[in-house]
Amino acid sequence: MKDAFILGKGALYTADSEVTGLNNNIIVCGGTGCGKTMSIVEPCLMATFDSSLVITVTKRRLIDKYTPVFRDSGYNVKVLDFTSPDKSETTYDPMLHVSSYSDIDELAAAINLTEFRMKDPYWENSAKDMLCAEIAAVMMMKPNPTFADVLKLHEELASRDNANDKIFNDIAAKHPEGCYALTKWLGFRDLTEKTYGCVYSTLSAAISRFFTEEAKKMIARGGNFDFRSVTDEKTVLFVYVSAASKAQHALADLFYGQLLKVLVEYGESRPEGRIPTPVRLIFDDFAVGNKIPDFAEKISVFRAMGISAMLIIQSETQLRGMYGEYDAATVVNNCDTYVYMGGTDTDTCRGIALRMDVTLPKVLYMPLEQEIIFRRGSEPFVTERCDLLFAA
Repeated sequence: MKDAFILGKGALYTADSEVTGLNNNIIVCGGTGCGKTMSIVEPCLMATFDSSLVITVTKRRLIDKYTPVFRDSGYNVKVLDFTSPDKSETTYDPMLHVSSYSDIDELAAAINLTEFRMKDPYWENSAKDMLCAEIAAVMMMKPNPTFADVLKLHEELASRDNANDKIFNDIAAKHPEGCYALTKWLGFRDLTEKTYGCVYSTLSAAISRFFTEEAKKMIARGGNFDFRSVTDEKTVLFVYVSAASKAQHALADLFYGQLLKVLVEYGESRPEGRIPTPVRLIFDDFAVGNKIPDFAEKISVFRAMGISAMLIIQSETQLRGMYGEYDAATVVNNCDTYVYMGGTDTDTCRGIALRMDVTLPKVLYMPLEQEIIFRRGSEPFVTERCDLLFAA
């Protein structure tokens, strides 16, 4: 059997983009409690037979229900638990996916992203360079470095003293011609103790958002998930995050940023220009939490690489609030399928009314059991949600 999308009554679509001419990116938009997971996500899980899946879930019920189903179908099923990372069966260490200077730079930049930009970018840029120096130094000093090693080095560099210079002097002695780690560190050698402390504190605050004590234990434990496994064999990875606590959201988004980078680069490196096993990403509460790095850029190449994404959002306003006006529009424009399941956000309703060429009240007061399906190149389709919502 081939993969399909079950989006509502009478709305069964093949996932073969060569047949449809469309990408398989889907936005599912609807207010809280409208049944997005039960009416859209679960039917699509049951219609998956060939692709690998990476599924963000906020409900343990889905993991318990579908793990045996997929295992019986020959899938390798893994769970990456960001709600209790120290107890997760599968673990994640961002250092395992760093193999170049550009990887170091991107990882440091992602960790140093702040929700509120500082007026003076010096502190953020300096914190990023400090983390670049720390990561590069650990990679030069350790045969199989982990991010736990980076965090340990960071603690050792807490004060502006001779110990700092000794660590990098040892590297300089082995690399008299210079190296990336030294280049990044040179700017900190002549700083006053106060300025050094401010840069260090800025970096420490950024690190603490990503690496809680539970996350540090997960990294130290090993058993990390291999990103390439989803492309080489049929795999389902449940990424379990908490809807109530945001403590691990930043680390989960860092995980997705690196995963997408690895998948896209792997697809680009292959002669056929795509990954061997299609990978479908399902994001529950996509706009909640932090911003996945460069998502708006990467979604535009998903189809060519054999990747697709289903994005579950509550409103387009919510999406714009997290990703900004331009990136949110880019994300929406790169989804050839859009399922609207109702809601009270008037800006979203106006957009739907414009696409439907109907009045605003027609959309705002849409019956609860109805949904509207937009597929690029086709007239909008008004239908009812899957019965699974009402059978549960």
